[in-house]
Amino acid sequence: MNEEAMTPNIYRIEVEGHLHEKWAAWLSETIIRMDNLADNNGVTVIVVSVPDQAGLRGLLNKLWDLNLRLLAVTNLAGDENIWGTRSPSATTPGSS
Repeated sequence: MNEEAMTPNIYRIEVEGHLHEKWAAWLSETIIRMDNLADNNGVTVIVVSVPDQAGLRGLLNKLWDLNLRLLAVTNLAGDENIWGTRSPSATTPGSS
């Protein structure tokens, strides 16, 4: 098996609405960070690591089950700027 196939993919997912951090555990164990963007009211950014397309599909299905409107999915593929052009608030799962 080649090394690239074993490397998890990092995705930045934007959904409409502010998703409470309690949903992070239900959504996936692969969440790296989840933030509600302070400068763009009503958007939650979720950064996840998934092993393959099936893992991504499973996570997107869970967002669908929560009736969240999907705004964007970006494969970061080595992109160090996980927040894009926006700045996140300081909220992370498990923080107060």
